[in-house]
Amino acid sequence: MRKVAIFVEGQTEQIFVKKLLYALYGYDKVEIISEKIRGAKRFVQIKASTTGCLNYFLIVDIGGEPDDIGNSKLLSDMLDNYENMKNKGFGKILGLRDLYPQKRQDEKRLLDTMEKVIAKRALPLKICKIRVLLAIMEIESWFLADPNLFEHIDTKLTANYIQTYLQYDLLQNDPEISYDHPANVLEKIYDLAGRHYRKREKDIYQIAESLRYDYLCLDVKQQKKIASFFLFLEELENF
Repeated sequence: MRKVAIFVEGQTEQIFVKKLLYALYGYDKVEIISEKIRGAKRFVQIKASTTGCLNYFLIVDIGGEPDDIGNSKLLSDMLDNYENMKNKGFGKILGLRDLYPQKRQDEKRLLDTMEKVIAKRALPLKICKIRVLLAIMEIESWFLADPNLFEHIDTKLTANYIQTYLQYDLLQNDPEISYDHPANVLEKIYDLAGRHYRKREKDIYQIAESLRYDYLCLDVKQQKKIASFFLFLEELENF
């Protein structure tokens, strides 16, 4: 059995990643367990497989609260759980977080810093790989790569309608390059239809179930957009 853990910073990422995994592997070829850790309780309860599927994924939602000095708890939670997960047969531990609110120019420095911390804390990495990936600037940029998505929210929200009223060209723009705060872009698009995007569970499920995953994984790759998504996708597919 191939076992991978994915640490994320909230329910938006947790729901999206779960739907993406089902799209990649099929409902009958993958077992996905979701776990939340909050407050002082930072250790993951690792559940045994109940299906015997070849591909086993554990998605851990750590919440979005920062640590005592304002940094994300994502990497520290991954490292604190690393030894136990390695001993339980996990071959890979991934982290997924937004680059925002940091700036684009901070990307390399942030990744280099995390790699140095991992190298000091997590050995031997040949047994269980650990890596943090960034959604540039936010995971919402990946959603914006599907220009037909918003027609499922309201039929009038076509790509042309959005461009006419908001000047967002969803057909041509690379969302992770064009938008510094993609969640705000979603809010403005929802507002066009008198709706509100507030990252509520209902909102996220509607988006996750409306996205065209074949389009994201195939067509968008040909368009050479959302490069950070394809780095994450590569880690999901190669383990």
